[in-house]
Amino acid sequence: MLASEALEALDEELWIASRPLPLWVGDVGTRMTVMRLVGGDLLLHSPVSLDPALRGALDRIGRVRWVVGPSRVHHLFLGDYASAYPSAELWGAPDLAFNVQPGAKNRAKVFHWLVGANGRFGPHRIIRAVLRDHEAARGSLAKLLEWDFDRIIVTHGDVLEHGGREALRAAFSFLRPE
Repeated sequence: MLASEALEALDEELWIASRPLPLWVGDVGTRMTVMRLVGGDLLLHSPVSLDPALRGALDRIGRVRWVVGPSRVHHLFLGDYASAYPSAELWGAPDLAFNVQPGAKNRAKVFHWLVGANGRFGPHRIIRAVLRDHEAARGSLAKLLEWDFDRIIVTHGDVLEHGGREALRAAFSFLRPE
């Protein structure tokens, strides 16, 4: 079901909203994932700017119950959602992975090249450098790898349609015991 042009259906109960995100390093683009859970409530992951068309599309498909900002950088639009949906819970977390593939539409090529995000799935070198609590990250990764999934929807770059679990394991293989 396609809610409107503001949302793109990926699967049953799963949509994305893609938007430009011009930063000083270039337009890195951004993508919000919208999941309709049992009972019809919506979980929004990595919110994009909230315009009237997007708000209308969200309101038509369910009640916004949770809004997750998956990293310190992905808080930019949380305030818009807090105002529009005062009963929604807002959550934040410090995890992040890119999937910037060669030849993809990429308006921040220099930035992605500098941080080592081009042509690979996973956290870029800045994220790896600032990740301090490897033990907690390993625990979170272990929990994620217990789940049954194949697709990974990232905010920056291409949706990884297949092989998600193994790609995630490989991308975070740098998390070794200290």
